[in-house]
Amino acid sequence: MNEALPQVWQQLVLIAISAGLGAILGIEREFTGPHAGGVRTFTLITLWGTLAAIIAERAGGWVVVVGLLAVVAYFVAGRFSSEGEHERGHTTEVAAALAYLVGALVWYGPLEVAVAAGFAIPALLYFKPELHEFARRLTRTDFLAILQFALVAFVILPILPDQGYGPWEVLNPRRIWLMVVLVVAVSLAGYVALKLLGTRKGLILSALLGGLVSSTATSISLARQQTEWKSAPEPMAAAILIANTSLYFRLLVLLWVVNRSVARLASLPLTILLLVGLLISWVLWLRAREKLNDSFTLPPVHNPTALGTALQFGVIFALVLILVAAAQHYMSGAGVAFATVLSSLTDLDAITLSLSELAGKGEILAQLAAELVVWATLVNLVFKFAVVFYFNRSSLTRLVGIGFGLLALATVATALLFRALL
Repeated sequence: MNEALPQVWQQLVLIAISAGLGAILGIEREFTGPHAGGVRTFTLITLWGTLAAIIAERAGGWVVVVGLLAVVAYFVAGRFSSEGEHERGHTTEVAAALAYLVGALVWYGPLEVAVAAGFAIPALLYFKPELHEFARRLTRTDFLAILQFALVAFVILPILPDQGYGPWEVLNPRRIWLMVVLVVAVSLAGYVALKLLGTRKGLILSALLGGLVSSTATSISLARQQTEWKSAPEPMAAAILIANTSLYFRLLVLLWVVNRSVARLASLPLTILLLVGLLISWVLWLRAREKLNDSFTLPPVHNPTALGTALQFGVIFALVLILVAAAQHYMSGAGVAFATVLSSLTDLDAITLSLSELAGKGEILAQLAAELVVWATLVNLVFKFAVVFYFNRSSLTRLVGIGFGLLALATVATALLFRALL
């Protein structure tokens, strides 16, 4: 809290925050149907938790424990009364106990965690139908994806050593695996969104989400599908452009999470390319939508959290780190650029995170890292056009070539402008 405020005012502010969080939870309970508690009850519960925490500082922690037991006992007893007969399940009892603990946490801190929990609880309760529907739609593969992500993020990551190994000590197991977790998390987010919305909710949105999972895989799948179906090329071409445009957003997210210095420099050119890509995709979509029908849908997106995929990315990321470090050691700046070109042919995530990692250690300038990321998108764009051409040599390739060509020209112009401004 602000140290300039007198202590008593700080305490009053905390009590007001506690009451507000309880009121929000109580409003949700009243809004979603008849429950054992409402606005007044849950406001009193969070205040109860805060006051118990205040008293516990002098009387001892047992006060908080007794208060929690009293809250639970009150709602359990209510289930046997006539007022509690209408409610099934134990959601309100659990919510009441959590509300009490949130009130105590408001006093003990961290306040940010208490506020976050105070908003998360009513959100979980309010979106009950959507969460149940999501659980019903989960397949065995989907649940396996969630478990694999938990294994990658919460089991493997904490046990890895946090120190450098290998040539130039650039191989830090924990840092490398952290990048794996980050990329898998972004892919999983797109995968879950795609599963929630369904590919038939709209080809544009599906292509955007598919691009977040893997723009290369989505481009290949769409090109092959158009060849097999012998369908109108315009919708598939538009989808390929959209999938590749979402890549710029993905890179922005990765950069802001890993290295904000590089992200601040790369944000302008990547945002420009994102907007240009959206504009080109929109123009192509105007031509495509008249030929779109219900038969168009994205091919199935495979599990992005498979351990084989994670291990492959980890290996690629480590090799890119060694390649860039070796190029810098033996060939200076030109070597780093050469390594970037080679690495970005197949995987932009790896080279982007590798450059951010090296910039964070001070081994290369943040400006150079940001500039190379922009040029890497151009190399990767050329590679993906070659792949589309390999799988589909029809009018689809011509449309994609026009879109990719315009995007490539925009990339060159943006990169040169970026260098001139810095």
